[in-house]
Amino acid sequence: MYSGRKSPFAIALVFASLAFGACSGVPGGNGSGSGSGSGSGSGSGGLYTIGGTVLGLSGSGLVLEDNGSDDLAISGTGTVGFTLKTAVSGAYNVIVKTQPAGQTCSVANGAGTATANVNTIQVTCAPTFTIGGTVSGLLGSGLTLQNNGGDNLSVNGTGTVNFTFATPLLAGALTLSRFSINLHRLRKTALLRMAAPRSAES
Repeated sequence: MYSGRKSPFAIALVFASLAFGACSGVPGGNGSGSGSGSGSGSGSGGLYTIGGTVLGLSGSGLVLEDNGSDDLAISGTGTVGFTLKTAVSGAYNVIVKTQPAGQTCSVANGAGTATANVNTIQVTCAPTFTIGGTVSGLLGSGLTLQNNGGDNLSVNGTGTVNFTFATPLLAGALTLSRFSINLHRLRKTALLRMAAPRSAES
């Protein structure tokens, strides 16, 4: 005869089923994994190295500068590769901060905005020479020489006086047809005699 009472075994099965359902990881749980990563793929913010090549260098003393602060001293002979010390994420502007002794260097392709590593900057160096000579028969002051329309030089003294212009010229500009010296102010009693141009290395 069925008594209508549930057995302890049946009750245990019901509780076991409830516990399994609560721990089974059924979809619909309120986990916090939102997946809101910031990888937008814009490509901005990368750091790129800045460098290039120095041509015609002979010795030491050359200092390059990028963006007004990143200084790099370069020495060597002939063709010398270089990379600035600080990588950049945008604009760069490489200049010659200090010229090497006896040479003048100029920069090509020195400015731009980096979107990849830059190795196309070219620094070309060439020997320089001073321009000078001798004034004979000078009496006192008042003589001013002028080279190439500028670079005025006052010469004072008595008798034979040597002079050298402050601004050197690049190699190849030392022929008589390539530079000129004018008597900007000449005392009547002074006689100018030009000597051969003197090299900065002599």
